[in-house]
Amino acid sequence: MNQFSLQKLIDLVEFDQGMVKIEHAIDKLKEEIAVAQKEADLCNEGLDRSKKNKHDLKKEVDATELEMKTLDQDEKEKRRRLDAATNQREYESFSKEVAALQVKQNSLEEELLLKWKKYEHAEVELKERQAFCDEKLISLNTVITEKMRAMDEQQKNLKHHHALREEKLKNIPQELLEKYNVMYKQVSNPVVPVEKESCTACFYPLTQQNMHDLRRRKLLQCRDCFRFLYLKEAHEEPKAG
Repeated sequence: MNQFSLQKLIDLVEFDQGMVKIEHAIDKLKEEIAVAQKEADLCNEGLDRSKKNKHDLKKEVDATELEMKTLDQDEKEKRRRLDAATNQREYESFSKEVAALQVKQNSLEEELLLKWKKYEHAEVELKERQAFCDEKLISLNTVITEKMRAMDEQQKNLKHHHALREEKLKNIPQELLEKYNVMYKQVSNPVVPVEKESCTACFYPLTQQNMHDLRRRKLLQCRDCFRFLYLKEAHEEPKAG
């Protein structure tokens, strides 16, 4: 492994780390868009529930009012029969029926009043929720639009990086690339220098034979963390003098 190949590998590592940052940025934007979209969905779902609640309560009011109208018609018919009674027995019978209808009407009036109150409360609640959701959705849609625009830019950057990566692969031995690809994206620093005869990532100590190989500009892998190791001074240009 010569210095040129090593530098090319280091350049590739730095380049790939830049790609990983872009990918992480895209993932984060996707998560933020999903969170904003979920908030928008929850807002719409709550609004739909309020609309349905108002609709259902209005149906109950209408049904009760129809029942009231039917009772009123029944009462009128019973009173007509009461007024037309020809004997005491008929009179008492119709009187009881009218009294029973009046009791039912009173109960139904109280029920109708309660349903109207619930409906009016639902109507107010819907208006308040509608106003809140209108404002909230405008804000969320703005956030989603901005983040989608940012994600589009990041995806363009990533596509550009992928196109440039082929150039970075040139002049790097295939065997080295295969080993590197195993570690790609798994660690943030797959190539590290050796200091004090130890790996600077995990501090695993190297043998004298390892140090001898590194001085000969041989690229090794740490036996503990499997990162690529190199010795800085072995690759420094000799000073003129």
